[in-house]
Amino acid sequence: MRSTELNDRAISDAVGGFPKGWRLLKCSDIRPHGQRLADWDSLGRVMGRGGVYAFLVPKRLLGDTLSQSLHAKGGNVLLHYRVGSLKALLDGKVCLYVGRTFDLLTRLQQHLRPSTHRSGAQVQTGLVRSGVCKSRPEAVNWLFDTATIVYREMPGDSEVANRDIVEVSLCGKHRPPFNIKAEH
Repeated sequence: MRSTELNDRAISDAVGGFPKGWRLLKCSDIRPHGQRLADWDSLGRVMGRGGVYAFLVPKRLLGDTLSQSLHAKGGNVLLHYRVGSLKALLDGKVCLYVGRTFDLLTRLQQHLRPSTHRSGAQVQTGLVRSGVCKSRPEAVNWLFDTATIVYREMPGDSEVANRDIVEVSLCGKHRPPFNIKAEH
């Protein structure tokens, strides 16, 4: 069995350096044109490499409140999330979602392709449920038009625990609205 252990310095550097110390990718730079697929060449180096990533969007495009229905014991509850409580991090952008993965390229492709599955497309789901977009295809186009992805490579099995702690720490610090999940 392979092993992993916590690396306090790597965790501290990742959380403390967010988002300015992370790699930046403007979704508009990889936007598909016509029949051509999205240009993933700029991310080819992260294929099969683990890491933590976040979707940042301009705060001014979100309105005052994001509302979405969440499943809870006993029925659904409506969450009203005040956009004003989100801290602008980079050029007036706020964090909508933080994720971790063992393969950054595959995971980001899942987020930026229209999907009918909720898992793997949490940002699309959040944009539609909150009324920012009317459909998943519209949500994907909206992301290509407006979003910036920041990511930090933390590859290998030895980083599994560190990726998890960084994701949870960033969620606690920045409270991204689309990381608030339903209860099971």
